[in-house]
Amino acid sequence: MNVQELYDRGEFDKVIKLLQKDATNQHLPMLAFAYQKTKQWEEAMAIWTSLIALYPDAAEYYVERGVCKFNLRFKHAIQDFDQAIAMESDNAYYYS
Repeated sequence: MNVQELYDRGEFDKVIKLLQKDATNQHLPMLAFAYQKTKQWEEAMAIWTSLIALYPDAAEYYVERGVCKFNLRFKHAIQDFDQAIAMESDNAYYYS
């Protein structure tokens, strides 16, 4: 079974185990989402931060890092949400 199938089946611990060993830039978002699904906010936030460094124009990465910060009760989570909104003001999800 491939990683996408495991993710789609909700087997996030298995996804993490597989991708921790050999995650390419292409698979990093899936790994970060798997961490989020298992409430491993700090690990997910570190990946989103790495992805933002690689792809600074990807508004969705700022939002997801903001979600991690929010769940960790960081007061500055709003800065990531504001950045994403500034980049893509027509995306309603970013306002939620």
